[in-house]
Amino acid sequence: MESTIRGKESNFRTFVYSILIVFLAIGLRVYRISDESVWWDEYSSLMHIHASSLREFLFLNPLYDPATMPVYYVLEYLFWHYVSSTVIGLRLFSLLISVAVIPILFLLGKRLYSIRIGLLAGLLFALSPIHRFFAQGIRMYVLLTFLFVLSIYFLILCSEESKKRYLIFLSVVNLLLLWTHPFAIIIVAVEMIWMFFIPKGDRYKRYFIPIVQIVISIPSIIYVMKIKYYSPEQSTWFHLPKIYELLGDIFADDAVGMTYQVRIVKEALPGWLVNLHPFVDFLLLIISMMVVFICCVYVVRITRKDELNSKITLLILFVLIPPLFLYILSVLWRPCIFPRYTLYSSLALYLLYGYLIELDKNKYLYKILLCILIGIFCYQLYITLPGPQRTNWQKTAQFLEKQQLTEMFRSPVFVYHAINSDVFTYNLKDKRIPVSFVENIDTLKLVVQELFQEESKCFANKIWFVYVSFYFDTPGSTEIEKLLMDNKVDYKTYDFLGIEPIRVYEILFNENNNMFFEERDKENESFKFVVSDLILSNVETGHRECAIQLIEEWMNKDPLKKLQYQNLYRALKNNEDISNYLSSLRYYQISQRSIGPKYKEFFLKKAIQLDKDLELAYLCFDAIMTSVDGNIELAVEKLQHIVKIYPDLALPRIALGVISLSQNREEESQQWFYSVLTCEEGTYRLWKDLLDYIFIEKDYQKALGEYYILKKRDVFVEDFFEEYLIAKLRNKN
Repeated sequence: MESTIRGKESNFRTFVYSILIVFLAIGLRVYRISDESVWWDEYSSLMHIHASSLREFLFLNPLYDPATMPVYYVLEYLFWHYVSSTVIGLRLFSLLISVAVIPILFLLGKRLYSIRIGLLAGLLFALSPIHRFFAQGIRMYVLLTFLFVLSIYFLILCSEESKKRYLIFLSVVNLLLLWTHPFAIIIVAVEMIWMFFIPKGDRYKRYFIPIVQIVISIPSIIYVMKIKYYSPEQSTWFHLPKIYELLGDIFADDAVGMTYQVRIVKEALPGWLVNLHPFVDFLLLIISMMVVFICCVYVVRITRKDELNSKITLLILFVLIPPLFLYILSVLWRPCIFPRYTLYSSLALYLLYGYLIELDKNKYLYKILLCILIGIFCYQLYITLPGPQRTNWQKTAQFLEKQQLTEMFRSPVFVYHAINSDVFTYNLKDKRIPVSFVENIDTLKLVVQELFQEESKCFANKIWFVYVSFYFDTPGSTEIEKLLMDNKVDYKTYDFLGIEPIRVYEILFNENNNMFFEERDKENESFKFVVSDLILSNVETGHRECAIQLIEEWMNKDPLKKLQYQNLYRALKNNEDISNYLSSLRYYQISQRSIGPKYKEFFLKKAIQLDKDLELAYLCFDAIMTSVDGNIELAVEKLQHIVKIYPDLALPRIALGVISLSQNREEESQQWFYSVLTCEEGTYRLWKDLLDYIFIEKDYQKALGEYYILKKRDVFVEDFFEEYLIAKLRNKN
């Protein structure tokens, strides 16, 4: 009777502790959840959420993140369209998935030896700053973690009992796991290694269960192998970790100073508290390494008949193998290791903590260890709580909106790199502010020169430049600041800290500076791409006069851009509806940024549906790029086809003339170039003297002089003429 009462009291305490841990996890994950910005990882998950169907969403979702797998995004799409179409709603959805891990940890602890193991693991999971961070995000990592712990639970059930329903549950969970993240195959591989070699059992357990898991893995492996991912040069967020970082990745995911996942909020904490973190990180690392080592010793000493032995071995394998495998893969192939990819391994470590504390006879010693672990986790959590953690786009956007509140025409904002510009625009509420991007410092200089011309309709007395530093780097760019100071350009800076620190530069117009009077290199391809985006941004934000001027400059200097923008230009000039032309050019822009041909074709098709004439611009662009890529024969075939269907168009004739001239077929080139003079109502009549000097008089010196005269008058003239004429003069001498 007394033992029954004690059992009931124990069960009640366990229930109370379980509820408290779950509520602790919810409270910590809800705290400041709305303060975090939508950053790149989340934006890539949200940018196509408005797709008309789930099928289209799954097709578009890998556009800028090719390695995405569908399971999480199916749930995300359904939640958005049928439950809550808000960012906070989706974050709460992630939070619920994260918290659902805790009851499974309780059950796992009970299967290992005691539910108290699960309670400790659940408590550490609730306090974990890393798991809190990902629980607040719209990404697949929470689902990966949940499916991992569920998979381990059913795997242990399969190893203990030969019941088909457990195999079915395990197979379903693993199938979902495999289609959640590309590296989930590591989880299934570790499980199969364990099933083949570790637990004692009949053939059904040792062979049939692993074979079933291998079979269901094959389709996802084939899919992952076919993914066309970014080149190593473009994957700058990957780097081979140093030994200290690798040890942190294996043994101490929650040591926030070691694993470059979350940041210490130094600006909001006392200095002495921040200065403790290297010591606390190192302490957690040492404790974790000792726990794994002691568990390994216990496994060796415990008799092989003990089922607990094999379960602890499974946990040790999950601590060690996934990060080590990715590290080896990174050394042998390409960098592909990132702590978040093996975040689930920390759960195995939490269970090992509980196992060691629960089983050892020296209770006082391990109670001290328990207190130290909880203290470390609370400290690591505390130094990350003030936030923000993610790139602070939200505060940056709010600052710029406030600064421009009283301006009738908003000053343009340029963001460092196109992908950052997309994310910044998503966080921006004032849609009257024109936002574009620059990819390098030279292009920023050209942009400043262009917009600080007082006679221009695009003149701005200030330009805002948003510079995003690399992860955990210091804010700002010494290169930018040196450029501005050397050219006596006035500027101010404002910092917004996060994982990627942001420095906002307020660049002010000053008539006494040096930079604005230098000759502008408007033929710079990077600058052209920026202007293309700036035109559309000015149209979208109501700055039509500036957009018209930029298009007019292009129409005079670049026949390809003229083809692209002629309909938008006409609609702007005549105050006609521009929505289709604007959307068409945005789709066209996305098609040119796509890394895969299927996305390029998809967005190009959507662009042409909205503006039929854009097809001609693309045909010319495609033919010219075919020539640039070295397939001259195919390029000529494409260009001749365009001439046949659009006989009055000059651009393909110019391109054919250039190709002929580059191959020393001067007679053929002469025919093509002279035919250009009568195209498009004589737009290229000013080329007549230049062509006469080249093909009739053979006076290459005069021709070169005429070429420079045309350039100086801002008349479009093919750049190849300069290269050709200089070569002719060099050979003549």
